[in-house]
Amino acid sequence: MARIGVDTDILVRLFVKDDVRQFASVARLVNTLKDDDVFFINIVVLIETLWTLSRQYGYQKPQLLALAQALLERSDLEVDQYEIVGNAINISRLLGADISDALIGELNRLSDCAHTLTFDAKAATTVPGMELLA
Repeated sequence: MARIGVDTDILVRLFVKDDVRQFASVARLVNTLKDDDVFFINIVVLIETLWTLSRQYGYQKPQLLALAQALLERSDLEVDQYEIVGNAINISRLLGADISDALIGELNRLSDCAHTLTFDAKAATTVPGMELLA
């Protein structure tokens, strides 16, 4: 089995297909994977991808959550911090938090942080363990 790390731009091309040549390259790569090969998506790439899809391509929260959930469910992808990502998706769905804020909160919580300080009032009220620094 080979783990193949991918950068944000590779992942974004899979979803937006805005560059025909690059999308074709990624599609060829996907089609040449062996059955036990996986693409590895580290947490930075995941967060950058969600941010890029939101800010540059107008993806809305329901689309981002569905995409993140779909990434977790694919057998040809390995998402770093799988449990944390799953927890963050649930926090975002159930409490209305932004997925990136939920990921930050969960990463810090599971790193034994007492709490996470923020200037973001919404994050402080929707993410468990986040506190507003006033």
